[in-house]
Amino acid sequence: MPPVCGIMAVVARTRSLAAAAVVLVTAGLAACAPGHAAAQDACQAYANTNRRSVAKTFAETEAVRARAQSEAAQAASADARWQALQNDIRDAYSHLNKMALNNGEADAYFTADRRVQADCTAAGADIGDLGH
Repeated sequence: MPPVCGIMAVVARTRSLAAAAVVLVTAGLAACAPGHAAAQDACQAYANTNRRSVAKTFAETEAVRARAQSEAAQAASADARWQALQNDIRDAYSHLNKMALNNGEADAYFTADRRVQADCTAAGADIGDLGH
């Protein structure tokens, strides 16, 4: 069977397994909370801008950033618990943009990035450490 929000659906073959199947499917559906997939997509797009750069040009970088912000906004719109992710991604990008002009922004950027990393871990999307 196909995965249900990251958890394999279980087909119970006997009555004794039926209760366990209900528990597993219920746990799997909890991960399908509104905005969860969008939050994970936002995290992956965010990681694509600073952990594994997939963009080759400035315009491509801006498009990936826009996708991260759009997905985070969609997640926050669906479920208020993802508002922090949206704010933290926006904050990280803001400090990253200012870093080119002011070295004092580096600490603020790394702090914001760690918050995004924690938000993404909560969304089930391990984007890894920035490595600084």
